[in-house]
Amino acid sequence: LADSTVKALELKQYILANYSAKLLVGEATAIKDLSAVAKEIKECIIENPPMSTKDGGFIKAGYNQQLDDLRNIKDVGGKWINQFEQTLKDSTGIKNLRVAYNRIFGYYIEVSKSQLNMVPIDWVRKQTTVNGERFITADLKEMEQKILTSEVDALRLEAELYTALKQRTLNYLKDFQSIAESVACIDCLASLATVAQENNYVRPTINAKVNKIEI
Repeated sequence: LADSTVKALELKQYILANYSAKLLVGEATAIKDLSAVAKEIKECIIENPPMSTKDGGFIKAGYNQQLDDLRNIKDVGGKWINQFEQTLKDSTGIKNLRVAYNRIFGYYIEVSKSQLNMVPIDWVRKQTTVNGERFITADLKEMEQKILTSEVDALRLEAELYTALKQRTLNYLKDFQSIAESVACIDCLASLATVAQENNYVRPTINAKVNKIEI
């Protein structure tokens, strides 16, 4: 929408402005300057947004400070998780443990059966799997809460920002429709003109003195 709006304005300013034909002048007049709306859309939405808005990630960084802060929590949390995993390996000697996440159980520390005897007593068992056990600690639980809360809040805020942008854009609905109609008309005229030029079509002169046309 933003790209086509900008292109339509360029069509008016750099091409249609060179013509004086009444029809073209009229269509040019119908193309409103919505560059401010286009600018806001481009500032808000990323270049290649996902097909669905449900998972977020379509609002540009820098558009809203609160959203940037919420996303930063997730990024910082991800780095913290990696460092936390390495710290656990060093402190317990369990070199093949891993800190992972799934939507059902959240974050957990996974330890294979062969190394369960090395698990500290303050780790809380979370789930038993075929190959081992999954645990949680107070520190990991706290970080999990921060990360997941920030993700939920970020999704909610993105939806709010997107809805607000759509509402502001709808204020110019008639102008957008007017632009679309004008561009469609100009496209049609340009196509007919191209065909006429390529095939050397000419407009016949009608002799009003005769009552029939012979071709």
